[in-house]
Amino acid sequence: MTSLFIISSCYSQELSEKRKILHEIDSIRTFFNIPAIAFGVVSDDSVLLQEALGVRQINTNDSVTINDKFHIGSNAKALTSFIAGNLVDNEIISWDTKFFELFPELKTTSKPGYYDVELKDLLSHRAYINQFKGGEQWGILEQFYELSDSESKSFYNFSKFLLTLEPLKFDSTESYKYSNAGYLLAALMLEKVSNKTFEQLVDELNQDLKIDFKIGWPRNHGKCQPTGHVIPKELGIGSEENLVIMPDSIYKDWDLFNAFQYYCRPAGDICVSISDYLKFIQLNLAGLNGQDNYLRSETYSYIFTGEKEYAMGWGNWLENGHQYHDHSGTLSTFYSYSFIVPEFNVGIVIMINSGNGRSIGGLYTVKEYLEKKFAL
Repeated sequence: MTSLFIISSCYSQELSEKRKILHEIDSIRTFFNIPAIAFGVVSDDSVLLQEALGVRQINTNDSVTINDKFHIGSNAKALTSFIAGNLVDNEIISWDTKFFELFPELKTTSKPGYYDVELKDLLSHRAYINQFKGGEQWGILEQFYELSDSESKSFYNFSKFLLTLEPLKFDSTESYKYSNAGYLLAALMLEKVSNKTFEQLVDELNQDLKIDFKIGWPRNHGKCQPTGHVIPKELGIGSEENLVIMPDSIYKDWDLFNAFQYYCRPAGDICVSISDYLKFIQLNLAGLNGQDNYLRSETYSYIFTGEKEYAMGWGNWLENGHQYHDHSGTLSTFYSYSFIVPEFNVGIVIMINSGNGRSIGGLYTVKEYLEKKFAL
């Protein structure tokens, strides 16, 4: 009877603590005007917390769930690097494979500065490829379309064009230059050696891991999925100062945006639920803690720490003697953040369905709150 009371009391305390955490995070969500937030914390063998709070779309009572998908933007880079790691483990490609070993026919039209670029350089932003982010994306796309006989979407055609551009220059303080386009070339290499499209590689990974990463916006995969929101004035695409649903007409040239989204698939056009994302983070955390699972532990170590500051889809740094890894991602209307501390055996994921304004500050406030609770 006594042991039953103790078990019941412990469970009650855990439930009370969880309710307190959810209340605190929901208060942050409301204060920072975040429509919906999905978040979770894992160790390498347990889900310590997972929840979703808020609404799928503003001005509705349509509550979000842990199975709803959120767009993760540039956190897709970790997924592409993970796929690359699997192909490396299976000896289908190596981190040192040079781009022009697989595409020698492109060498004659490419700048010499790219001749020695390897897979690991593309994944770690050290290949001197144009960044293809921010305002420059439109100019590069327009230039590509002007020079092309056809506007048909093709990783190969766009990569060929990118390699005709002058390589980026690094100053003495830079170890890497962040490049979405570099991931396009990396994906082209993975497609070549596997004889599969990037979409097929993602689907294969989903089947193997029993998770569900999807390409594109959440609402491409169901009308009941979360909607993205944005403050147009802060993004420079309108005068509205309040959070709004992202309408198709918000971009002057929607076709160009769709093209940008297509070419950025390997770098930033993936959506996933918090429950599935946590499974993925858990695999990575276990690998960093020395466990072989889908990838070898040595492969995880290389993906996360193979280069200083930024390795393969993950940032890394030392703080107070501890190794930290993180990455953020947005394609304007959603925002995501993932954070791993192997020594504390903790992984944290936060996703929201608004991409700018005060919402971002709210996401990082939640990150600090969860870090204090679970990773300090």
